[in-house]
Order: sequence, then C-alpha cells, then structure tokens
Amino acid sequence: MNARKRQPPELEVPPLRPDGLQLDEERAFQRRFWTAERWAWIVFAAIIAVALAGLTGASGPLARTSLAAGGGQTDLPRIARLDAPETFEIVFNEEQPMHRLVISKSFADYFQIEDIQPQPQRSLLLPDARALEFPAEAAPPHRVTIHARARRAGLARYAIGLDGPAITATTLILP
Repeated sequence: MNARKRQPPELEVPPLRPDGLQLDEERAFQRRFWTAERWAWIVFAAIIAVALAGLTGASGPLARTSLAAGGGQTDLPRIARLDAPETFEIVFNEEQPMHRLVISKSFADYFQIEDIQPQPQRSLLLPDARALEFPAEAAPPHRVTIHARARRAGLARYAIGLDGPAITATTLILP
C-alpha cells in the first residue's frame, strides 16, 4: 500500500513594511473599521446621556415637569413607561375648607389610578371629567398623591384643574 503524504500549502511571505514589520494587512479596511467603531461609541454615549437626562422615563431632570394650575401646583411625569407605576403630586396652596381636583376623561384613557392619598371625601363623575373633593383641615399647603399606572403607549393629553380652571398636561408614554 502506497500512502502518499499530503503536503501543506505553501505560505506566502508578506512583504516587509517601511516600519520594519512583516505584516500583511489592509490598511484602508482597518481605517474604515476604526471610523465605524468611533461612530458606534458616539451613538452609545448619546444613548447613555439621553437616559441619564430622564428622556427614557423613570428618573432624571427631564423626566418630570411641574405645572401651576388654579389654586395650586402639580408635579407629573413628562415621560412615563408602559405598565410602570407613576406618581402625580398635587399641592393646593390656597386656604379653603374643601379642595376640588378635576381630571379629564382622557387621563383615564391612558392611566389607571391605583391609589389616592389621602382618600377623597367625595368623587363626582362629570360629563367629560372626574372631580375629587378633599377636605382641608390644616393650614395650606395641602398635598394629594395619585399613584397611577400607564395602560397604553402614546402621547397622553389630559386636563387637570385645581380649585379652578383646568390646564392641559402632556405625558409621553414609552413602551
């Protein structure tokens, strides 16, 4: 039996570069790769900066906004996440025996109220809104906290009235 040994293929020796190294490389490809890598790092840094600023919801200086309405002020999420708990802080600044918080029907289209602290003494259903009445026993400011959960993604536009005319608020709900 004649067994013939296989010979390995002949390797080509790369040319000697001007810097003394004997390497075979495509310098143009390497430069394009480095450029793409730098752009990827810039994109990643931008994503991190956007998240730290609060533009992805949850926390950060741009995640929440404060609006003055009627006899008080409300602190609400500017950007929320779908199915994530959110807090709406309402502060009544005027001294009255009873405060009325009016929330438009469109709020219920996007948010599900899970809890209200303190509990309203009375809840009224208006044609296109819901009114919540809270007794005020001490000196102002009086605080109400609404814990809600976003039910669907989109741009939620709703009206909030604090002892007077309502103002329009907007929250972007991200998936």
